[in-house]
Amino acid sequence: MRDQPASTVDSPETGVAAGQRWLLVRFVVESWRMLRRQLGAIPGKDWLRWGTGLVAGFAACVLLVFAVTNAMRQWNALGDMDTQGLRWVIATAPMAFADAIMYESPGNLLYLGPLTLLVAVLATRRGRGLVAVSLIAGYVLQRPLVLLGWMWWDRSRPDMVAGGVAAPAFHSFPSGHAALATFVYGFLAYLWIRATPRLLEKVFALLITTLWVTMVGVGRLRLGAHWPSDIVVGALIALAWLTVVIVLHRYLESRQPV
Repeated sequence: MRDQPASTVDSPETGVAAGQRWLLVRFVVESWRMLRRQLGAIPGKDWLRWGTGLVAGFAACVLLVFAVTNAMRQWNALGDMDTQGLRWVIATAPMAFADAIMYESPGNLLYLGPLTLLVAVLATRRGRGLVAVSLIAGYVLQRPLVLLGWMWWDRSRPDMVAGGVAAPAFHSFPSGHAALATFVYGFLAYLWIRATPRLLEKVFALLITTLWVTMVGVGRLRLGAHWPSDIVVGALIALAWLTVVIVLHRYLESRQPV
């Protein structure tokens, strides 16, 4: 008697997994179609102006990074001030080395990337595709501004904390954590401030965002991963870029059909 062939019927578990994958694909496709519909409501000439403004604003920020980087390289007093400032933070920061890893994590790419994508998807599902476009475009273009600073100044990382064990091999100036955290949380704070009519809530949103970004910066300093000027300049560059993105975002909003 011949052996019966193995059954080709999927198990219930396999069917459930396939169904979940299909739901995810359907969700992604629907979100993409929603985004295209929302963006398609704005005339092409307005998108062209937005794109031109984005390129011009990015170029202006590139010049800012170049000017600040060269100025900081030539400032002789910078080394002593940074060394003293970092020692002060290490001595006074109310966090242990292990805790500092947790505090700096909200500025990490592995944290900010998924957060940016999540906010973009939620905004799209709620009919606010322009928020998704502005946030993603700003996030993607913020990183090159940091990389340009690294390219123009191969500044070494500190080795004052545990021999520099938490300092990566990348260049130190400016801080990518500080720049990306300032942009992403700054843009979210902007949305929050615009959404509420209450002055007290606006002030609270500004304060909590400032504290959150400061926590990231202090965590990086406590780990000995950056000099203080790396953090400050990274945040300032991000504020300039954030201003560009917000101005262009408001322009697109003004071109939306009522």
